[in-house]
Amino acid sequence: MRYTVVLDAPTAAAQRVEQGSLTYINKGQYYNLALTDTVKEDCLMETVIRIMFHEKAHRRLASTYWSHWLGQQASPNTARAIEINFDRVRVRWYGQKGATVQLRLNCLSTEFTRVKGVKGIPMRIYTETRVVYEDADGNAIAVSPGMAEASPERAFAAVKLFRDKGAERKNKDDMRHREKLMLRMRGK
Repeated sequence: MRYTVVLDAPTAAAQRVEQGSLTYINKGQYYNLALTDTVKEDCLMETVIRIMFHEKAHRRLASTYWSHWLGQQASPNTARAIEINFDRVRVRWYGQKGATVQLRLNCLSTEFTRVKGVKGIPMRIYTETRVVYEDADGNAIAVSPGMAEASPERAFAAVKLFRDKGAERKNKDDMRHREKLMLRMRGK
């Protein structure tokens, strides 16, 4: 992969083999997303950052989940799941310098379901990065299909969103659970 995209938050301690990695983050807290071009080419890059549901079945019903979430907000007219009005943002940056984008999500994983006491729905921070070519006047032009960078590189981080300090608590609880499990396994 040419680009590295790193979410500045610890990966959850307890992972299920069949699920892949998951990161716990807190609602309303800023997290850095570092963008790097491993080639360090002196050209313009473009990354589209989206917040979306992690599981395919949830993505198919995204509008239903977002409508449900919006209906629970105190001020539905001004409520925002992220600090912009939409579910994505486009960032342009230079390959030699890299970039850091601060993200702040304003929703909880549990706000997308009507059933109380159920684990929250995991989200994903999804990125698509590509080189942006410029014409002689310095205007960005679309990449033609014959060029090497015609299709963007994609990456994502699966996340669960918690209330204040909830991500830290969940990580600590998971670590304690793993330690107890290891002690039991050694004892047998």
